Amino acid sequence: MKQHKMIYIIFFLIYTLTGLFFGSLTAQTEDRVNKFSAGVSIVDLNPGINSRFYFLPKQSIQATIGAVEGGAFFNVAYLYDFYSIKGKPDISFYGGGGAISTVVKVSVPLFGSKTFSATGLWFPLGISLSVNQFEAFAEIDFVVYTGAYSGTEATWTLGGRMYF
Repeated sequence: MKQHKMIYIIFFLIYTLTGLFFGSLTAQTEDRVNKFSAGVSIVDLNPGINSRFYFLPKQSIQATIGAVEGGAFFNVAYLYDFYSIKGKPDISFYGGGGAISTVVKVSVPLFGSKTFSATGLWFPLGISLSVNQFEAFAEIDFVVYTGAYSGTEATWTLGGRMYF
């Protein structure tokens, strides 16, 4: 369990530091290219740290690491802004796909505790409202788990990020 958490934390730190370094090189331009953001999110009432990095005007990578009861989750996805409205605030509708991994330790009386991990495909569909350097977002996320734990679920995410 601790190894999984350490892997998630290391990967997220590498992702975050890369975004901060490369994103800050041109963050003063008006377009979103090479802009990096970091913030907090709530995924089905589970807290997380969220970041997004635009590498092209309508294309970005988003990652979230967070806590679930008895464990942790990590997801990363490619996002495409398919419709945008410029104004105050700027409004963008986006969708994409990526991967999700969840590790949970469950304690069962008489049987002890067991660690479960599930990986799968993650498909977010959302809207973001941007004012100056702040972005608020809401998503509906569709998840298809594969492997030992297979199944589907629909979740929601709310959050906010600051661009650097």
